[in-house]
Amino acid sequence: MGNKKKLLVISWCYPPRTGGPATEMVILAEKFALKRELRVKFLVPFPGDEGKEEIMGVKTNFKFFPLKTLEFITKALLHFAGRREEIQFIQAHDFSVSTVLAVLLKVLFYPKARIISVFTGDPIFELINYYRKRCPDYEFFRDGKSRLYNLFFQLYRKLIVKKISLIILPHESLIQDIRRFDEKIQYRVIYPSFPADLFHSGRIKKEKVILVVSRMVPWKNVEKAIELFLSVKKKDWKLWVVGEGPLLPFYLQKYGKREEIEFRTRLSYPELVTLYQKAYIFLLLSGYETYSISISEALEAGCIPLVSNIPLFRKRFKNGEVVFMDLHSFSQMKRRLREVMEAYPAEMVGKKDRGKEKGMGAEDYFSLYSSISP
Repeated sequence: MGNKKKLLVISWCYPPRTGGPATEMVILAEKFALKRELRVKFLVPFPGDEGKEEIMGVKTNFKFFPLKTLEFITKALLHFAGRREEIQFIQAHDFSVSTVLAVLLKVLFYPKARIISVFTGDPIFELINYYRKRCPDYEFFRDGKSRLYNLFFQLYRKLIVKKISLIILPHESLIQDIRRFDEKIQYRVIYPSFPADLFHSGRIKKEKVILVVSRMVPWKNVEKAIELFLSVKKKDWKLWVVGEGPLLPFYLQKYGKREEIEFRTRLSYPELVTLYQKAYIFLLLSGYETYSISISEALEAGCIPLVSNIPLFRKRFKNGEVVFMDLHSFSQMKRRLREVMEAYPAEMVGKKDRGKEKGMGAEDYFSLYSSISP
């Protein structure tokens, strides 16, 4: 009789086999389960890989994100209620929805399970600002100036974070952020990885294209990126905007009929890689990030990244690797974008040294579980 113990992977943001960083985590989970003679089970927010027993797809009908989240969590809990199986580890792929579900599963059904969560951002900040068209800087909330934020933050600390065994951080600068939630929380800094080899499959000529890859949420400043492009619009240049989120309908209504702007959604990872390979400029004007692997992907594809000068990006990159943009000076951003566009097709001098940011390998991944094993 096989081992009934399981490793449960909750992937809220991505289907487990579309490619990209999420796929890397899934592959490692499968290897770890094999090494420890565990069965692995995946829980994703939509049906996928039909016929594969290890994947449970939860179909959600609501489009409004809070209701969609509630429906996903409720259906998932009902699926596990009354089942006689032992879950030894739960791996949550984000610090919000999947982590909340992981904690509920632990409290209700699997009290001995150890939870590993990936820190993908401040869930309270994202919850409060999710449906706004614009939001204050993150410092406003972090410094305790919002009573609503403070209330939900304390609840999340006590009810959710205290149940987590280990948190994966994508960058060391986030240590202070996670310690705000719990001073004694165990964490490990491991840089996200992505299949870099895909970016070198054939030589593709760079086109007069500016690429934006982002969730359509207010703190990503996608509208500011669009307006910046329009302010320096030059003949034959295109803007490709890739991503989904609550603000996408607003952007489509306002900019969707412009011939020089194309919106792309629901791309496979290889399709996204092709866009990176064709684009000359990568533009990211986020006001809040926890890592943004898209900059590393853009560099790997030979794009020239123009990114916001937030502290995290300043720590990760140097001038010459990327071009920094001052979010509070539209004239400066406009000037720098125009300079890079006028330099086409010149290549950027210098390239990101990825050697300093070692991606997660199998041994790193296995050691995470070993450190919290019963």
